[in-house]
Order: sequence, then C-alpha cells, then structure tokens
Amino acid sequence: MDRPMPYIEQRYRSLLDSLEDGYFEVDLAGNFTIFNDSLCRLLGYSRSEMMGMNNRQYMDAENARRVFDTFNRVYRTGQSSKGFDWVIVRPDGTMRIVETSVSLIADDEGRPTGFCGIARDVTERKQAETELRRLKEFNESIVQQMAEGISVQDAAGCFTFINPAAAALLGYEPADLIGQHWTLVVPADQQPVIQAADERRLQGQADRYQVELLRRDGARVPVLISGSPRFEGDRLVGTLAVFTDISVQVQAARERERLLVAEREQRELAETLREVASALTSTLDLSQVLDRILVHLEQVVPYDSAGVLLDELGGLYAVAGRGFPTSEQVVGQLYSLDDPLYQEIQRSQHPIYLPDVQAGAHFHRWGGTSYARGWMGVPLMVRGRVIGTLTLDSRQAGAYGEREAVVAQAFADHAAIAIENARLFEAEGRRRREAEALRRASLVLGATLDVDEVLEQLLDQISQVVPYDAANLMWIDAGQSQVTQSRGYDRAALDQFATLCLSVADLPNLHRMFVTRQPHIVADTSSEPEWTLLEPSTWIRSWIGAPIVVRDQVVAFLCLDSRTPGFYTAEHADLLGVFAAHAAAALTNARLFTETQVAYEQLKQTQAQLIQSAKLAAIGQLAAGVAHEINNPMTSVLGFAELMLKNMAPDDPQRPGVTIIASEARRVRQIVRGLLDFARQTPFQRQSADVNQVVQEALTLVRQRLGKAGVQVEEHYAADLPSVPLDISRIKQVLLNLIINALHAMPQGGVLTISSEQVGDEVVVRVQDTGVGIPAESLAHIFEPFFTTRPAGQGTGLGLAISLGIVQDHGGRIEIESQEGQGSTFTVWLPGTTITKNPGV
Repeated sequence: MDRPMPYIEQRYRSLLDSLEDGYFEVDLAGNFTIFNDSLCRLLGYSRSEMMGMNNRQYMDAENARRVFDTFNRVYRTGQSSKGFDWVIVRPDGTMRIVETSVSLIADDEGRPTGFCGIARDVTERKQAETELRRLKEFNESIVQQMAEGISVQDAAGCFTFINPAAAALLGYEPADLIGQHWTLVVPADQQPVIQAADERRLQGQADRYQVELLRRDGARVPVLISGSPRFEGDRLVGTLAVFTDISVQVQAARERERLLVAEREQRELAETLREVASALTSTLDLSQVLDRILVHLEQVVPYDSAGVLLDELGGLYAVAGRGFPTSEQVVGQLYSLDDPLYQEIQRSQHPIYLPDVQAGAHFHRWGGTSYARGWMGVPLMVRGRVIGTLTLDSRQAGAYGEREAVVAQAFADHAAIAIENARLFEAEGRRRREAEALRRASLVLGATLDVDEVLEQLLDQISQVVPYDAANLMWIDAGQSQVTQSRGYDRAALDQFATLCLSVADLPNLHRMFVTRQPHIVADTSSEPEWTLLEPSTWIRSWIGAPIVVRDQVVAFLCLDSRTPGFYTAEHADLLGVFAAHAAAALTNARLFTETQVAYEQLKQTQAQLIQSAKLAAIGQLAAGVAHEINNPMTSVLGFAELMLKNMAPDDPQRPGVTIIASEARRVRQIVRGLLDFARQTPFQRQSADVNQVVQEALTLVRQRLGKAGVQVEEHYAADLPSVPLDISRIKQVLLNLIINALHAMPQGGVLTISSEQVGDEVVVRVQDTGVGIPAESLAHIFEPFFTTRPAGQGTGLGLAISLGIVQDHGGRIEIESQEGQGSTFTVWLPGTTITKNPGV
C-alpha cells in the first residue's frame, strides 16, 4: 500500500544519515538543499549552518572555479562526473581533500533543477599516495644519481631497468640497453661466470662475484657485481644487480704485481749479471769470451740471432755470431763504419731498437737475417769509448723496447770489459809470439844456404808473425820484379806468375817501397786507385808489402795478401819490416849460393850441348853424304820398277813382286829425304800461315789411316789465332811425324786429340794420344837422332829429331808429357806475329 510522504522522507533521511560518505543536493546556484550528517561532519558545520550554504563559502577561489567547471559540464552534458577531487576549508582552518561524484537532478518534465552527489574524505589516502610518490621519486633519484651501476633483468635476462651510472660505464644511454639481453655487454669468455650466477639465482641465492664487462667501444672493464633474485611468490621474475667499477683497484693490484715481478726480475737480473760477469772474466781467451757473451746474452734478453761487431780493421768487423743460418755469413765480414744505425749508437752511446726492421730503410739484412722483425743494437763501451756493438735479431715484431734496452746495456757493459781484457791479454801474448817467431826466423834463415829451404821457412815463419791468405816473394832484376816463391794461390794465378815480369817503376805500390825502403799497406784494393788488378787474384782485398834491402839495395819484395778488407795495420807493417830485415841477409846468401850452383849446372849443360851439337853436326854431314850416294841408285830402281808396272798386265804373276820393289824404293827415298832434311840440305821458305789450317791439312793426309786403325780424332781449335811465319811443308812434316807417332802408340785404337790456342804471344798446338806412353827413362832421349822405342824395322829414330830441328828453326820449342799406360802429349810452341799485353797486378 502507499506509504504517506512523511514516512518516505523519514526513511530516505534515515538512509542518507546511515551513509559513511557525505550526500548532498544543491540547487542550480550551488546552494545546499539536502545533505546528511556525514557531510556535516566532513565540512565541519552544523546542519543549520549548512542549510542554504553555497560551496564558495568553504573553499578557495581555485577550488571554487574547478567545482563550477565540473558542475557546469554535468549541467551541459547531462553526464555524471565521478571521482572528482577538490579541497575544502573547514571552519577551524584545516583542509580536507574530498573525492566527489556529481549527477544532474531533473523534474518530471526533464528540466534540470539541481545537483546531487556523494563526497568522501580521501585526505589520508591522498596524503599516503603523495608520500609514496615522494618516496618513489626520492628512491628513483637516489638510484639515478648513484655512482654504482644498477640494473634489473627479467627472467629471460633482458634489461628492464638500468641507471645512468651503469649505462655510462658501458658506454651506452639507458634507453639503448632496455630490452637488450645481458650477453650484449658480456664478453664470450666471461659469459660462463654470469650463467653460473643465474643458476644460483634460481636457487634463491644472492652473492657477489667479479667479472669483466664489454663496453660499446670494445674495451673491457672489470666490475664487482652484487646480484639478488626477484621473486613473485615462488616464481623467479628477474635479477637485481649492482655492479661497481673496480678498474682502479684491478689496475692497482696489477701495478703491485708488476712491481713485485719487476723487483723479482731485478733481483734475478742482478744475480744473472753477477754470474755473467764471473763467467766472462773466468777466461782471457777472446774466442771463448765471445762465445760466452752470446750464450749468456740469451739468458738475459732472448733473441733468434745475435752478433758481436768490433770497431777494427777500418770498419765494423764481425767477430762472433750465433743463431744465423751459417756462421760464414757473419763471422769475418767487414761492414762500413758509415752505417746510419752504428753512427747513431756512436753518437748517443745508448742502445737503439727497431720495432720492425722490415720497414726500416737503413737496416742491412747481413748474415741472412731476412727473417728479422725486431732488432736492437747495443754499444760496447770501455772508458767512455764505443769499441763495437752487440746486435740482436728477433722474428717477432716489437720484441725489444726500453726495458730490454736497459737490461741489454747492463749486460753489454760487462761484455765490453771482458772483451777489452781478453784483447789486451791476446795482444800481450801476440807480442811475445811475434818476438819468438822473429827469433826463430833468424835462427832458421841463418842455418841453411839452400834457397828453396830458406824460402819455405821464410813463408812459414812469417805466417806466425803476420797472418796471410796468400804470400809471395818477388825478386828484382834490372828494374823488373818476378814472383819466385809463393804460397796460397790457385793454379791459374801460379801459371800467370810463372811468366809475369813487372816493372817496378810502373807499379806505384812497388815503386813506393823501392824508393822509401819502407813497408806499404793497401787497406782495401777495391777502393785503391793505384792498385793494378791481376785477373786470377781478384779475391785479394787487403795487401801489405815490405822491401828486402841488402847493402842499401832493394833486392826483393815480400808481399802478403788477405781476403779481408782493412786487415793489415801499422803494427803488421812494423813486424813485416823487422822480419824483412832479418830475411835480407839470409836470402841474399842463399841466392848467391844457389846462383853459383846454377852457374855450375849451366856450365855442365852447355858442355853437354856442345858435345851433342858436335855429334849432330857429324851425323848431319854423314847423313848428307849417305843420302846423296843412296838417292841416285834408288831413283833408278824406282823408275824402272814403275816402268815395269806400267807395262805389265794386271794379272801378270810378276806384278806383286815389282810392286813391292817400288814401295820399298819409295820408303828408302823418304828415309833419304829425312836425312837430307836433318842435314839441312834443302832450302828453308817461310810465309804467313793460319796454324789451324796447316794442322787440318796435315791431318787430312792420315785421317783415313787413323780411321782404319780404330783411332777416334777429336779437334779443338781456338778462333782468331794470330798469323805465324812458317815453312808450311816442314811444319806439316812435324805434325805428320807427331800424328804417326801417336798412331803407332795406339795399336788397339784410342783417342787422338788435336788442339790449338794462343798463350801470351805464342801459338800452341797439342797432339795428345791415349796410347801406351813413353817410359820415364826414355823421355830424355826421344829427340836424339836414331833413338826409337819401336821394334826393329818399324822406325828410323829420325822423325822427332827432325821435327825438333824444324820447330827450333822457327824460333819455337817442343815439350813432351807422357805416362806409361795413359798416353803422351806433344806441345809445339810457335812464336806469333802479335803480342798480347799481360794484365797487371
């Protein structure tokens, strides 16, 4: 049934008063018309005070404007406004924050009549929210401003938060890292450390550990990380990590470790240098000192190859090497003092090192050091003077730096003292040996008058005083010098020396000694303009000579050669001069004695030659008479025999006998002609001739005969031989005699070699066979008339005697070399019409 209105209003008011939140109704002007007690308590006014009160009476102008705007919007739109906050001022002056919801009230016809709403005091809540927000902002500001890096990762390991300190440490902006996985900033070799930490987070463990992180620029930075797991319930949702840059601490620790290592190395170096100094000074043998230097150097400064070069012999002389492909490439080599690297060492008196010698324009890859990359040169100094350098090569670029230079210099100081002491000791010993060698030389040279023995002893003894690679003694005769004794030369040089006469006046080196009576040195023949080169002796680089003076006359030169430039010094010159003075008298006496013996032998030979000449003359006269007596009847016999052969039928049974008669008559006539030639009864006619052509024409006469006998002919003719004035027919006779002799010496066949060449101003023809050879006891007689080694009836013994006479008539000579079972070589020397100049020395 319908309730009376007072009842409904009472129940409505009772319901409103029971609400904890304030309820209000206002007219369109904003004046209260209905409100409950909760609103009175909220605003701090009594019910009577609030009736008809306008909202402007309990709020400031700003809040009043905001309330008006809200109510106006509700009025215009008809839509309620919920959760609108505004501030009221209570009568006691306190302010409260009210959260209000407002709706429009309309009459039955829908016309707006006012507003109703619910107001709730949210002052404490808003204050709590403000405090929480302040605390959050405060905490965030602390995190943002912390020097330590802070990061938050989700369960997948991606960054959800990172503070500026952490981002700056890694070289990023914070936004660059949000959403990135932690592997972006952790080097691959450090990732197992993070992965192990993640495993501990799954177990709910928090801990600290050290790791290196990777900056954006690729640099690595050591950090100390404190990591904690983040859980929601039992589920791990991520990790909170705080990390601190410990670069300074790590660097300090490394520096402490470096200092400790350096101190230990210094102690070890000092001990090593002490041991090195002891080892180097334990011997005064220079070669042992040099070996020990290079062995102990490797203990102090590692190297792949190293060498010791001393300032001597006019350059940098390599006295020791180790680690090179071959020692011959290093030891004994002489390098220029103008080397830029050595000049810098001399100037600064400090080590120099090259990080990469392959890029160095001044580096000389001596000793086969094409493999070298790192290099260091260290001065060897004694009393403030650089006496040489210690060189080190490494296959590694940048192997040497300031530390290695300091260590190497400390070592080199000990090494230089050891080298100087050994050199002083060696010099003292050398002076003693030189004095003893000079004394022995005087005794040896005065103990014999045999010149060969004196010369042998002379060259042996001088090698004990002044070293050499080759030496010779040059005797002077009528202004010409000639090598009479030598040692150390090859065959080509000896052959040239044998025929070489040098004018003392034309050679500056010899002339200077001849005039000054003093020794002379050529430090480097390659740069000496007055040095005259002899082709077989191009290897000579350093030379020293001393005159041998007897009764104020220079009678000989003593000359020494070395392969090493700058080898001979003033000290060597003094020693050689003293030695030459000792040798002068002994050599002169020995030479006089030898000349006396030679004169006696020559006298005997002259006597024998006179006897032989008389014998030949008598035989020649006898041969001429016999030849004339035989020639006439043999001409008749041969004529009749040939006439009978001409008239005989081919099948006449008497024809073979007549043929033999004709053949034997011809042979007798040839013998007669040989006798006449030997007796010089035929005219001698010369004309300019090509020796090669004469040889070939003579060979043509017997080539077929040689082939039938199984003799192979080899011919070697020199081109451009000079013309020679010859009696061509007689020279052909000589060659035929020699070829036929060779044929008879090879009854089973063999090889006949005929060659020609020019030697000086002479033309040489050689006839060589591979036959039975000539016995040694017969060699001295083969040119004697009627002497033959053939069986009876196979030779007259006149061929070689006639040949020798013909060649001598041409101004030449014949030489014979033979060995039983191996063959013989006859060499015919003929004077040419041109003269070839000898190269000088």
